Amino acid sequence: MSAARMRPRMRIVLLGAVLFGLAFSQRAFAAAGAAPAPTSLSAAQLKKLDNLLADDGIDQNVPAVILTRLGLSQRVVKQLGVVDKETSDLHAYARLRDGGVLFTFVDYSKTKLAYTYRLDPAFKVVASVAMAKTVASDIANPEAGAKAELAYWAQVADQL
Repeated sequence: MSAARMRPRMRIVLLGAVLFGLAFSQRAFAAAGAAPAPTSLSAAQLKKLDNLLADDGIDQNVPAVILTRLGLSQRVVKQLGVVDKETSDLHAYARLRDGGVLFTFVDYSKTKLAYTYRLDPAFKVVASVAMAKTVASDIANPEAGAKAELAYWAQVADQL
């Protein structure tokens, strides 16, 4: 199925500044089914995600606490978010100027925390932070969370 035919069934959720505010568009999207967790995204998957990001992403201001904890200098990121239809959890994807990616997972179904992972262009975790409103904390195993987000976004790309 082509991305153009699939889009009417999607609802994109935009994560405001990695946790601060939500806006919903007209599209719904859920990555269904379990697959082995990848350790990277293919060039084809990245292209699909970047095209969707260009079409539906929203410029978001990154809060100072996130900038500091993740070592970012890029104060504004174009971010794409989706809501998981099964759990209502939120997932966000952003590309960084250095070629890396920024993933955010908001665990509404369990912890109510937002977990953000900064990955370098080789998909290695550079930094991470868990947020509860404006309070930042460390993530015990950021590699596991980043791997889960890579798997989620690989499924999203494969559905486009």
